[in-house]
Amino acid sequence: MKKMLFLISIAAFSLSAFAQTHAALGNGTIGEYKKFDLLAARIGDVVGGSVQFHAATNTGIIAINAKVQKAIFEKNAVHTAGEGMLNDKHVFVEVLAVDGTPEHKPDFFSIRVFNKEGNVVFEASGAVIHGNIIVKHSKT
Repeated sequence: MKKMLFLISIAAFSLSAFAQTHAALGNGTIGEYKKFDLLAARIGDVVGGSVQFHAATNTGIIAINAKVQKAIFEKNAVHTAGEGMLNDKHVFVEVLAVDGTPEHKPDFFSIRVFNKEGNVVFEASGAVIHGNIIVKHSKT
């Protein structure tokens, strides 16, 4: 995670002269058997990144992989959205990740998954128990 944060910092520093840069990086758990990995960045109008989430439920293993195609950054949070896969099905994924450090609160992670009809087929959220979420912004 430190290496990824270092690479994001270098990219943000080198491109900050050209465009405002935002980045969010996180991984951890929000409950027993609920693990997430998040990388989201916005440099000017260019957005990229990925979200992964794995959980063990009563009905089996949930594996979510999605691209970050939209990212809205706030002071200490990022809202992402993008297409992905839930196990072997095409889905749309929305994520909210909050860096609680500035407010002396726990970090928070939420994921909602929609099928092609727009119905929620999976959701999970909670305080980050093990891990960390970092949200950074460059000043132009």
